[in-house]
Amino acid sequence: HHMKPTTVPRAMYNAAACEIGIRHGLRRLSNTVVAACSSALVALDLADLYIRSGKADLILVGGVDCPIFHAYFRVWDALTVLTRDFNDEPARASRPFTRNRSGMVLSEGCGFVVLESASHAEKRNARVYAEVLSSWQTNDAFDIIAPSMPSQVECMESAIASSGLGKNQISHIQAHGTSTRLNDITETKGIKEVFGAYAREIPVSSIKSMIGHTLGASGLLSLIAVLLGMEDNFVPPTINQDDPDPECDLDYVPNAAREQAVPTAMVNAFGFGGTNVSVVIRKA
Repeated sequence: HHMKPTTVPRAMYNAAACEIGIRHGLRRLSNTVVAACSSALVALDLADLYIRSGKADLILVGGVDCPIFHAYFRVWDALTVLTRDFNDEPARASRPFTRNRSGMVLSEGCGFVVLESASHAEKRNARVYAEVLSSWQTNDAFDIIAPSMPSQVECMESAIASSGLGKNQISHIQAHGTSTRLNDITETKGIKEVFGAYAREIPVSSIKSMIGHTLGASGLLSLIAVLLGMEDNFVPPTINQDDPDPECDLDYVPNAAREQAVPTAMVNAFGFGGTNVSVVIRKA
């Protein structure tokens, strides 16, 4: 069987970052993070550390995944985490936090943000959307697929504590919200554990209801949705929220975007393998 000589450079995980570096002459740091569905927010966390330590003034942070091909679908389907309802009503297939959710919808895409120090942004008169107050990671060390609520709780708690905000100052949570049985209940319970009675007052939503699960890119796409919401004073919705799961009883911004100011937000990414990331941002 003939293999193309370009197979390795096209298939290696850091190929996308290398191509971007070559095209734009970015000659300093180039890292590729592989942490399942948390990859893009782990990359943001690393970039934040690099900038705060003075290793860089500006970093282009991206998330990308390309799971739409037959063999990949087969292996994900074998895990029994994909919905089987896709063919009947594709637009309603992804329904986080609903009673009759039956799994995630794989999708693909990419998202990029520019992260830079405040002084560098000022110097080049950049348009600033938000400030990263804190980012935090925990590792479940529990199960390769099943989520661990205590580890997710520790991640969210630590991100808020290091942001300098009080818990009741978080005005929106963009959830990991994958539309699987286990994830949605675990994340809901974790949010209640972290915020107590205030949990019911925070709008919590999942854009995966609209775009599906982009795996490694998902955390950054969630962050970008929140940045746009901050800019235009709206909270993205969780669509297909017509029959809430009794165990998922928070305010998931059902079915339609909500007009309101979003001064602060927390974005969650809780990936397979147990890598959890929470990022707290404040509108510029």
